Amino acid sequence: MVAKSKTVTKPKAPTKPANPAKRTYVKQGDVKQRIVESTLALLLTRDPEALTIREIAAHANTHHRYIPDYFGGKGPMLAEVLPLTTAVMSGIINEGLLANFPSKELTRIIRLTAWLAVNEPTWFRARTSGMALETVTEFYVNVYGLNEDNARHMAQKLVGSAITAVLYPEIIRFDRRQTAEFVETDRVIAEFLVSTQKATRAKK
Repeated sequence: MVAKSKTVTKPKAPTKPANPAKRTYVKQGDVKQRIVESTLALLLTRDPEALTIREIAAHANTHHRYIPDYFGGKGPMLAEVLPLTTAVMSGIINEGLLANFPSKELTRIIRLTAWLAVNEPTWFRARTSGMALETVTEFYVNVYGLNEDNARHMAQKLVGSAITAVLYPEIIRFDRRQTAEFVETDRVIAEFLVSTQKATRAKK
């Protein structure tokens, strides 16, 4: 009796999917933009001290490691965000928008500025542009025609009052109903300073 030979079957090669999924790459610039936008949004309702990089990353739908990788950490990232918040400062101090003082946008600027002054003092002291004080000073120059010294004095007064009203309202017993009176007093002082400037120039 002749034994039948066994046929050796070769293992089948794994079949490739018809349309293999392509690996997608996200540009660094796009990730940074999402992180910045998420930070701006979260700071409208959150204090910078309590806000974590994990929360920001989750809101931006990215990994939290990208914040130290791309920005150098929470502090440098918030420092990069600050000028974006102060860009709306001129609009905030217009009389029409002061009706809701302090608005979420103004509160965000003040809290962020105060946090950076404490946690990033070297950066803060070296900053010469994009700060609330400079923006408000420019507003007084352009709107009222104040000279640089008077405009800066008025800006210091307004920024100082706003910081106290937002961070320490109990100190000055801030009442929103006083906003209209505050705005009117501010206008009268600015116009008085303008008239003083004109009188001084006329004497020369």
